Amino acid sequence: MKIAFIYDAVYPWVKGGAEKRVYELAKRLALRGHEVHWYSIGWWWTEQGQKDITMDGIHLHGVSKPIKLYSDSRRSMKEAIIFMIKLFYPHMKE
Repeated sequence: MKIAFIYDAVYPWVKGGAEKRVYELAKRLALRGHEVHWYSIGWWWTEQGQKDITMDGIHLHGVSKPIKLYSDSRRSMKEAIIFMIKLFYPHMKE
């Protein structure tokens, strides 16, 4: 089965409970033979210079370069809007 996750933060680049949970779920689904894709902000771009990578059987698709998740102590509305806009084209392509 082809499965897609859409979430702007990816473990291990962003360490939080939701990120870790999605990562563990995606990893286990990939181990069971499913084709798992995760559309996110490309946190790995600065390290690896690639938009799309595969990690632990999960196909990670970076829709934009890294963006600050927080403004002051709250999640950034600007980041959410940019992520939504950048996600539109890759999502429609699939």
